[in-house]
Amino acid sequence: IQYGHRDSALRGRLFAIGTKVKIAGEKYMRSATLQGMPSDLRSPLVGAFSHDIDCENSEIRLVCSLAAQLGLEPLVPTLFVYRDQRNYWLDKICSLHNVAKNQAK
Repeated sequence: IQYGHRDSALRGRLFAIGTKVKIAGEKYMRSATLQGMPSDLRSPLVGAFSHDIDCENSEIRLVCSLAAQLGLEPLVPTLFVYRDQRNYWLDKICSLHNVAKNQAK
């Protein structure tokens, strides 16, 4: 499977590349892949053959997990605070920069 970015800056989440399908009422076209499938359909259709994890804030959670496993929590205390109080910090970012929450993420 090949992956690519949605935005031209080549940043952020990677998405599976496949045939594009337009779903009424959705902003983006979806790829005809498991990743592009609506989440409410994934589990009933392929649940016995796959495990679907939707992890909000995954990069921060991964870094915190690795730091904890390696005993390096003192090196990244701010990441633990952000992880544990994410909504508070997103609200501050929205307020400070006058942006919507999905832009602050």
